[in-house]
Amino acid sequence: MSVTLTTVAFADPKDGWALGHSGVILHTTDSGHSWTKQFDGRAEAKLELESARAALSAAPNDAAGKARLRAADSLVHEGADKPLLSISFSSAQEATVVGAYGLVFHTHDAGATWESWIGRVPNPAGLHLYAVRARGSSIFLAGERGYFARSLDGGRTFERIQTPYAGSYFTMSILPSGRVFIGGLEGQGFSLDVTSMTFEHSKGLDTASLIQSTVGPGGELLAVDQNGTVWASVDDGRNFTRRAPSAPQTLAAAVAVARDGSLVTVGFGGAGVTSVVNSSGSVSQSSAKPAEKGEQR
Repeated sequence: MSVTLTTVAFADPKDGWALGHSGVILHTTDSGHSWTKQFDGRAEAKLELESARAALSAAPNDAAGKARLRAADSLVHEGADKPLLSISFSSAQEATVVGAYGLVFHTHDAGATWESWIGRVPNPAGLHLYAVRARGSSIFLAGERGYFARSLDGGRTFERIQTPYAGSYFTMSILPSGRVFIGGLEGQGFSLDVTSMTFEHSKGLDTASLIQSTVGPGGELLAVDQNGTVWASVDDGRNFTRRAPSAPQTLAAAVAVARDGSLVTVGFGGAGVTSVVNSSGSVSQSSAKPAEKGEQR
């Protein structure tokens, strides 16, 4: 069975994961030359059901535990139909993945085994989780309807944090300073001081939804909106300037910085566009060829 993949990320030059629909998790240890399936939605549902049963057995009168068990039972009966959407790791061994309907799973051994963290995350409505980022013992989750949560103890416990915006967050980056940037619908972005837990509204962005973000080679924050426009911030996401015009394709699905400093975006409309981050910090358009109309890439 073939399924759509939603994201690919590498912990180091050799070890990487690809996530997708039906809860699929693929793993490579040879820089992507070969891949093996580690996990899928059916195994995930079974794992969460076992975890929910164990938790309820320890606290049989817990109302939240009963609700979790009902939700886990639904996962099993609905089958492998829910996508995983984001992954973050602190090493090649330690990774956390999140997805639709509040899916959260973690591995301590490079995916040889996984455990459900659904019961650890305060998300009773099962809101979609679009982004996860980790640094040290801190783990941050962002998603649907302004959802944001953090763990300061390596994922043992999570707390939900109220944000200034009720729309969905699709992207998140941890900056070199330790601040966290979250962005999403309507071009809404916020720079978060994780010490005081205060949010500063990002200025300078357009109204197009922010889809992806990453940290550039000079430590600047680079964000891409649904029109393929590249935005950059040199002050931890407080202020943005337009760095590159809309790419030939719209709905940019991913952005990454290549080893030579090139900024690569890809989307549904074609092969993407490559922009070069030069020494002055500006971005110049390259000659990346978009897909011709009707051409399959």
